[in-house]
Amino acid sequence: MGGKSTKADSKQFKDMNLNNGDEEDGCHQSNAVAQDSGRMDFSMSQGQDMNSQPATQPLDGSFEMEEGGHMEGVWGQLYSHSGTFPRLALKQEMFRLGRAMTSDYVIRESDMGGSKWLNAVSKCQCKIVKNSSGVFLRDKSSNGTWVNGNKVGKDKMWPLEHNAEICFAGSNKKVFLFMSMEATSDCFPPELTTMYTTRLGSQILVP
Repeated sequence: MGGKSTKADSKQFKDMNLNNGDEEDGCHQSNAVAQDSGRMDFSMSQGQDMNSQPATQPLDGSFEMEEGGHMEGVWGQLYSHSGTFPRLALKQEMFRLGRAMTSDYVIRESDMGGSKWLNAVSKCQCKIVKNSSGVFLRDKSSNGTWVNGNKVGKDKMWPLEHNAEICFAGSNKKVFLFMSMEATSDCFPPELTTMYTTRLGSQILVP
């Protein structure tokens, strides 16, 4: 047989016309989460099988929670829907995700499921922000961040409600499900959304 190879992957990324996420950093060092620069080492030199490793980064206990457990001060969690992303417990008022080592969570190739998807992620992909009005996602990426199918837009914010789906680098590349730990923040009343945002097409702009 001819062993005819397909070009589905390359065509998919060509059609997306993705920019390289290295164009801009936008992340600054956070004191709330101490990251070990050695976390990117997958111990491949030891001959360990990637598939046999836990689907998390090496953690210092600040990210994951046990099933049914509760961590003091946690107001929300990001549940993984892609690759080896762990479940992330949110405690600080701003949580940064991206490829930069200064991020609160450093996104890896295994998290996104391939090098092409990882290259589409920015050094600072997005920030999860909590304030007195609720929880919001601020997009900092070049190739886009989506909340419940809505493209947020670079440097713009979108409210994060309970069970909100988050996608990176493509509208169908779901990476997280946001779960609120505070019942009062599950829903945003219309007056609050109107106060903090202006709807324009499918985007929400910060006044």
